[in-house]
Amino acid sequence: MITVSERERFIKYPDDDKTRIIAEIYADDLSELPEIDGIDGCELAQGSVAYVIKTGGLYVLSSDGKWYDSDGKEAENESAQDSQNQ
Repeated sequence: MITVSERERFIKYPDDDKTRIIAEIYADDLSELPEIDGIDGCELAQGSVAYVIKTGGLYVLSSDGKWYDSDGKEAENESAQDSQNQ
């Protein structure tokens, strides 16, 4: 399950019809971290943060559209890691 905090901030640019938000997200698993356009009706902006409950990890969305942990390592889907280890 994924939850977006009500503390999200909306960003709108004059020449663009997209609504961007800087969101605070809570996810059970790493695999639930959304893509930039993964939340209906808006686009996640750089600086959105996600807390992954099962790992205790804190991730931040970069301008390249990828989630990075506090050490600057790209978030990897847990199922992708499992298949690499086999």
